[in-house]
Amino acid sequence: MKVVAERPSANREARGSGLPARAVERIAAPDDLAHLFGQQLVQVHAPLCHPEIESGDCIEVDFDRRTFRHDGLYLIAIDHEDGARWHGARRFQIRPDTEGCRLWGLDVAAQAWAPVSPDLQSRITVYGVVREVYKPASKLRRAAA
Repeated sequence: MKVVAERPSANREARGSGLPARAVERIAAPDDLAHLFGQQLVQVHAPLCHPEIESGDCIEVDFDRRTFRHDGLYLIAIDHEDGARWHGARRFQIRPDTEGCRLWGLDVAAQAWAPVSPDLQSRITVYGVVREVYKPASKLRRAAA
C-alpha cells in the first residue's frame, strides 16, 4: 500500500490565492501509519476497499481512533498465521448478542456481514477510522461517461 499524508507547510502560500500551501509527505511503509495522530488527509495509491476506496482517492482518517468503538470504515492491518500482513480498509459493526456485543465485519467478496472471531480480532491492528472519502472530479467524470 502506498499512501501519502498531508501536512501543513511552514511559511509558504499558494500563488495568487493567498491560501496556505500544503506539502505532501510520502509514507514509505504501511506500518508508518502507526506513527500518525489526529485527523489527517491521506492520498491513496492502491485500492484499499473496492469500490469505496480506490487508487487516487483521498481519505480523511482520524488516527486517534485505534479501537473498534462504533460502526464505520476502518483503516486496518491483519496479521495472517503464515506471517504475512494485509493492509486495507474494511467496514465493521458492533452488534448486540446474547453475551453483550460482538464485532461484525463486511466480507467484501461475499458482500455479506459476518461475525469476527476472537482469534481474528486479536490479529487486527486498527490505524484509524475513515471519516470521509474524496474522489477526484476527473474520476467521477470518467465514471459518468
